[in-house]
Amino acid sequence: MKKGFLAGVLLFFMYFMYVGACYAIPNRFVPVGKPQEVLTVAAGQGGLQSGWYFGVFDWQGKMSDGLLLLDSVNYLSAQFEVKDTQNGVGYEISVIEGVDKGKTLNIGDTEDFSFFFYDGNNYYEPDQILRNPFENNSYYFSYNNQTVLGNDISSVPTPQSFILLLSGLLGLVGLTRGQLSRN
Repeated sequence: MKKGFLAGVLLFFMYFMYVGACYAIPNRFVPVGKPQEVLTVAAGQGGLQSGWYFGVFDWQGKMSDGLLLLDSVNYLSAQFEVKDTQNGVGYEISVIEGVDKGKTLNIGDTEDFSFFFYDGNNYYEPDQILRNPFENNSYYFSYNNQTVLGNDISSVPTPQSFILLLSGLLGLVGLTRGQLSRN
């Protein structure tokens, strides 16, 4: 029984790590840590192509209403903060350093936000979001071979991640019951 249970646990963790590493991270984030923590973004290895920008917007809003953080020339790194302006019922993003320095954006009753790329004419959501394997709460955002690194943020769990966890747990229970019935 112990061997079967340990094998089931090992299989569960291998499955969860494999599938967890492969699932798409949604473009919905919250700040990590204490309220009003300063969050940073910086152009990654590929940087931004000439004429491109990187910005932040209310995850329930429109990208065109967002704030620009980085550009391809003057701002290769930026800082912003999410402030609780109404004791948990109103939040805003303030750009401390970046293209839209000093500007604020009301993001409603949650502290959730998303990111975008902008070419001067059109707005694009990142086509790939990857967790930085070397640092907690750090993500790579990319679009069309452009990369930006964001720190001190956390992705918001989605129903798919809960379904993934539940399916792994059910598989573990099934393996354990199968081992018990054979003994």
